[in-house]
Amino acid sequence: MIRKIIMGTAWMMVGLGLYAQNNEMLTDKDKIIVTISAYTARGELAELKEALNRGLDVGLTVSEAREILVHLYAYTGFPRSLNGLMTLMNVLEERKTQGKKDVEGREASPIVDTGDTYERGRKTLEKLSGVPQPKPAKGYGEFAPRIDRFLKEHLFADVFDSDVLDYKTRELVTLSALATLNGTEAQLKGHLKLGKNTGWTDRQLAEIIEMASAIKGIDPIHSKGEQKLPDTRFTGDAYLTPLLARDTTNNFAMGSVYFERNARTHWHTHPRGQVLIVTAGEGLYQEEGKPAQRIRKGEIVNIPARVRHWHGASAHSPMTHIGITNYVGEKGVDWYEAVTDEQFDKANSEGKR
Repeated sequence: MIRKIIMGTAWMMVGLGLYAQNNEMLTDKDKIIVTISAYTARGELAELKEALNRGLDVGLTVSEAREILVHLYAYTGFPRSLNGLMTLMNVLEERKTQGKKDVEGREASPIVDTGDTYERGRKTLEKLSGVPQPKPAKGYGEFAPRIDRFLKEHLFADVFDSDVLDYKTRELVTLSALATLNGTEAQLKGHLKLGKNTGWTDRQLAEIIEMASAIKGIDPIHSKGEQKLPDTRFTGDAYLTPLLARDTTNNFAMGSVYFERNARTHWHTHPRGQVLIVTAGEGLYQEEGKPAQRIRKGEIVNIPARVRHWHGASAHSPMTHIGITNYVGEKGVDWYEAVTDEQFDKANSEGKR
């Protein structure tokens, strides 16, 4: 089954079940928060000024805008955060002279839990992650206890204590910033899980990353990737960018595969099916005994369990797709023989739309 969605860069989407059921798009306010966060992280103040003006125009309160910029200091550093706050101050002054009346918004509620700050932060992180948090954190927390204390007491207690922004919005801000920074892939993957836990759907997560990647000026999904896939399972040149490994929480794996023209998989099946999300180019998908179908950017292929099939680029265009593969036990795929040149040529000439 192939269906169409509005789709661009959609890497690291999480939760196959949600993807099948939820196609909510980001609201205008959500999109503005993405741009404010991304431009703050990159230090692009002219663009940030424009984004702040748009945000205030669509209903972002002054206190929300201020809290976004305060929150970002923990992920982008004091210089970026302070520059953002000064930009906001200038924007508000200019709007005041123009006769615009911006809504100040609510102040943070008083802190009810006045107990141990470290414990308060640790419990907040447990709520966000859904898993127990050791004291100190394993690895970096044992090596550098002070940074563990800063994270728990300051970020996840002092900063997160302010309910001007809820946890879901804070993850939106964090994801948007991390997606524009270099060398933060591990943190971005971790926060994608937190984003899902706070209520963002996989479709919305895809849109967040797509917008932030566009601001950064790169497109990680459409890049070739460094891991060439073996010719024992693929014909032609195909490259994998791993996105999410199967773990105890999610019984699926996710990766982006780039196919050069004419490249394709061998025939194969999946014990619990697979979903393909085409993010660039044009390709082909064919189930055994059925005509081939052309697939293009923005289309989803829902592959049934145990159905022999193949997929890959067309003869005229490379293709990139994200594959979300479900597992039964330790197995996610069974491989068979290669797709012959004759089969591929026929699919290209007869492929249906």
